[in-house]
Amino acid sequence: MAFGKYRHSNIRGDKGSNWNIEIWKDAFTGSSEEFSTSGDGFTITWNGSGGKRTPTFLGSQLTLNFLIKDNTDEAFVYNVLEGGFQTYYIRIYKGEVLDANIWWYGWIQPSFDTIQNLSYPYSYNLVATDSAGYMNQLKPLSFVDENDKRTSSKILALILSAFS
Repeated sequence: MAFGKYRHSNIRGDKGSNWNIEIWKDAFTGSSEEFSTSGDGFTITWNGSGGKRTPTFLGSQLTLNFLIKDNTDEAFVYNVLEGGFQTYYIRIYKGEVLDANIWWYGWIQPSFDTIQNLSYPYSYNLVATDSAGYMNQLKPLSFVDENDKRTSSKILALILSAFS
């Protein structure tokens, strides 16, 4: 799996916050195209499990309000649905696009998505999850670049061992 940045967007919050969103695609080598969002841009919901005796584990789901303005945007949505799980993932940075600023990331879940037959422009809710349970089974190198694999794998192994 070699991913390339496929689409990107920037959202400026009401209170001066800066959010950078990147959609990465497996085996993509071209240049990234900008996309637009509608409404608040995205929402994240956190769902926990556990109780008083067991630690609470929070999984999360992102809903990206992707604005479909033309045939290119709509073709992307169809590609997401056809691509299946692990074809696309999303990174959200709070602030500049730096590894230290990654705020959320996860796999796009095409099985959760549907397309409406509407005229342009319209909003499409693209759903992604952090796939925390799934990630625990993966090699810890899936979401890092080549330079960070050695260091990141040790850090991620420590984090994942806390959930085991």
